[in-house]
Amino acid sequence: MKTLVYFILIIPFIMFSCGGDNEEEQTDSSTETTDTEVVPDEDEVEEVEIINSYIIEPNVVGIFELEHPVPEKLPEGLKMRQFLEESADDKGNLVEHTHNVVFNQLEDVVELIMEKGDDEHHLDKSIEEMYVLSNYYETPEGVSVGNTVEDFREEYEDATIWYDKIHNHYFLETESILGAQFIINELDIAKKAKGSRDMQKLNFSYVKDGAKIEKIRVY
Repeated sequence: MKTLVYFILIIPFIMFSCGGDNEEEQTDSSTETTDTEVVPDEDEVEEVEIINSYIIEPNVVGIFELEHPVPEKLPEGLKMRQFLEESADDKGNLVEHTHNVVFNQLEDVVELIMEKGDDEHHLDKSIEEMYVLSNYYETPEGVSVGNTVEDFREEYEDATIWYDKIHNHYFLETESILGAQFIINELDIAKKAKGSRDMQKLNFSYVKDGAKIEKIRVY
């Protein structure tokens, strides 16, 4: 009888001892996992993403800005080619300018006319003038190349139309975006301006219904 009682009492002690060892092992394992740190690879260099603004604002078209050089790196999907062109200045003298045309797989999007400077590389020159050539860029109000004159007047109540005799083009203008001319396709002009002044303000009867913006000059 004494032997039986002794046997029953020792079994729980053995089971309790085994359970205690398992708990300690689990605790140690959990602690090791928690203390593990991920060390970053020092050789990894995070590439800074170029953010391309699609907005046309005073002096600015996307990442391009008047009186500044062309950024060293263009946004993904854009490339650039270069050509030279001679044009007459206000006094009739021929001046050679570098043109950088920015394009994507579908079309030319903006033309950058660089300042004159024969001794400098074209990328070191500053942007003197810009022509937006597609609806890739637009104003904060959503007006872009391809929009109609009616679209423009709906967005800008102060819209005016002008004839620039020196550059021989008709354009829309708003005080909301100073230094920008929204040039109208010449085929959409209903009647030609005949005044002698270099800049002539016209009424909207000079354009046909459905006349569209052909390009946008930022200067």
